[in-house]
Amino acid sequence: EDPLPGYYTAQGRSYIRLRDVLKILSFFLSQQVTLAEQRNEALAKTLIFNKVTKNLKILRTSLKKSQDVHK
Repeated sequence: EDPLPGYYTAQGRSYIRLRDVLKILSFFLSQQVTLAEQRNEALAKTLIFNKVTKNLKILRTSLKKSQDVHK
């Protein structure tokens, strides 16, 4: 049973579903494309790269925690 839309519980903890993480990332990237169109392209590319890298690190950490719980 889904306690909250977009979340599931594993041993009393809630995690964002991967599908929802991908939706969030795709929305984020669409916003960054707008930024790239409005600003200096080199600056925008640097900002996009830094933010995507940061988000991927967070995602990797979350997935690792999720896998550890399911072991």
